[in-house]
Amino acid sequence: MTSTPPTPANPPSAGASPPPTPANPPSAGASPPPTPPGPRSRLRSALRHWGPQAIFLLVAFLGIRAWQLRGTAEGLAPAIAGRSVQDPGQELSLAALRGRPTLVYFWATWCGVCEHVDPNVASVARDHQVLTVAVNSGRPSAIAAWMQERGLEMPTVGDPSGVLARAYGVRAFPTSFWVDGEGQIQNREVGYTSTLGLRVRLWLVR
Repeated sequence: MTSTPPTPANPPSAGASPPPTPANPPSAGASPPPTPPGPRSRLRSALRHWGPQAIFLLVAFLGIRAWQLRGTAEGLAPAIAGRSVQDPGQELSLAALRGRPTLVYFWATWCGVCEHVDPNVASVARDHQVLTVAVNSGRPSAIAAWMQERGLEMPTVGDPSGVLARAYGVRAFPTSFWVDGEGQIQNREVGYTSTLGLRVRLWLVR
């Protein structure tokens, strides 16, 4: 005897509705999603946005630098001579350094920016001619103690009344001068300078 297949519990009716249509069916003529901007497009957009601000900052920086350097010495470097703050028995002078490029560095123990440049100058002083001037920084013994605490070894004379600074027209600290072997000032800078920057400028004045 054969059995007939079971009847489904809920047979589909003849008038059953079709499956629901998606809420937002894709249109036959729909445009593809926008292509993300490429590197060049992003660069152009960044330049349009940041370019004017960068130019403004550059102009402001150059203006401030020019203002700080106004009146600083040019041409033949004024004389510098005095006793070493570390060794009062040793006389230091710029004239004694003629013949090779020399970095002349004006700084002060109370100068915040100088604290970041002093180690760079001390590093250069290990293998180049350097003469530094500590301006309005107290007695030589106090300057020497301050330098010793920070491990700074660089030839230094004191300028307690700012006479040497005025001779060089220094109004801001630190201020650096690159002097060639003939005693002529070839470059000047106010503010922070890296060790590499100090060395490269000495090389350029050879």
